Amino acid sequence: MLIVRTRDPVGRLRVEGLEIVDAEGTPVSLRGANLGAWLFVETWMNLFDYPLHGRVVTEGERAGIRDAVVTAVRATRRPTSGETADAYLTRLESALPSGADPEAFSEVRAETLGCARVDDDSDAPLRAALEARFGVAGRDQFLDAYQDAWITEADVIALHERGANLVRVPTGYRSYLEGSDGDPITLPLRLREATFARLDRLLDWCEAHGVRAILDLQESIGGHNDYSGPARLYEDPAAQEATIALWRAIADRYRDRDSVAAYSLLAEPFGAPTVEAMIDMYDRLHDAIRADGDDHILIIHDGFMGVSSLPVASEIGWTNVVYSTHLFEWGSDSLRDYEGLTMLWRASFNAARERQGVPFFVGSFSTLSDAPWAWEAFDLVTQFFSDQGYSWSVWAWKRLDDPLDEELFGDGATGWGVYRSPATGTLRHLDLCHDELSTLIAGVADLRTSGLVPNPSFDSAFTAATTR
Repeated sequence: MLIVRTRDPVGRLRVEGLEIVDAEGTPVSLRGANLGAWLFVETWMNLFDYPLHGRVVTEGERAGIRDAVVTAVRATRRPTSGETADAYLTRLESALPSGADPEAFSEVRAETLGCARVDDDSDAPLRAALEARFGVAGRDQFLDAYQDAWITEADVIALHERGANLVRVPTGYRSYLEGSDGDPITLPLRLREATFARLDRLLDWCEAHGVRAILDLQESIGGHNDYSGPARLYEDPAAQEATIALWRAIADRYRDRDSVAAYSLLAEPFGAPTVEAMIDMYDRLHDAIRADGDDHILIIHDGFMGVSSLPVASEIGWTNVVYSTHLFEWGSDSLRDYEGLTMLWRASFNAARERQGVPFFVGSFSTLSDAPWAWEAFDLVTQFFSDQGYSWSVWAWKRLDDPLDEELFGDGATGWGVYRSPATGTLRHLDLCHDELSTLIAGVADLRTSGLVPNPSFDSAFTAATTR
């Protein structure tokens, strides 16, 4: 397949009117993918441990009643929103087939409730479970091995070969800090060199293969969204100062790296109590980074409050900024739905962009489903982005389909990741409740992209979009 590659990077990017341009003033359209679950480990993406229904099946196998538990899980489906583990187990128990051993299920219940639940959009439960079992050193040993396997130079090469010129890199504050996550966070921050070294290597790969990187803070100290509980950033002065200090440390490290396309300051800051509180925090971060002499593009997310809620950049004194939102249209399940959405987006996004005087970036989006209509919608949406001059990065480069969900419900396949399944055999979940540390570390080697195959529909649609 002939790939038409995007223009190789030339110098530092900057904002010029409604466009992003390179050092020669040539407009640049950034198109690529999110390196999700790498430096901010969202466990729903990589088969780390199990969702609750999967944990019950696993404990059923250990207790010798797997078939009975599978029958009950299929009958009751997944836990409902907000349902406690205990309530779900009670529902399962009532759905067990006659003849199932009640004592064995009591064992399943006890083991399930005794295992920490780590399936989450945040890395906090995972890190806490690892630290509880293996200590800080063991936690970091496992995460280092995993992060070295999940994204390698081969991933950057593969993206470039598909015509992409961008990786967006979600990170969480915990990855940047040394010590226990339970330790008080004080200034000066205790920064973890291993994480910065890993980012250094990524940028080296980017420079070698014609790709740029957006460094994104997915979860800040104190929390700017509800990934790990209520957002405290906007009301906690200490958390604000620590988050500013973290961004100053990141900017100090990468001030001179032209392969950094931009800093995404606060991803999805929907925990802000008001638009004004969100803008005030952005303002402080902007001023701190600029005061230190860093002129990288800064990406400002609308917190799902509407792009039009963001200010005119020049009026507030912001320089070299790009505005952004993320698009996950839950409930849209047809091409016609997306045809209607693009009409709405065209009107609202372009009106806001003209008024605000800055370029627009869709930092994360997906049509969610692995169905023919969804890939038609993906093509429609990315063509719309191209026509409007928006840069974009899809969610996500890798998301492993769950073989257990396929067995239980027939719906393990999704449209979440370009790479999704092993080239041969079946990937096993890493059991963080029972596996020894050595077993867990050995298991992450199977997660390298070299051992996986892409979703052919996603791969084709993505490549068509990046080379358009």
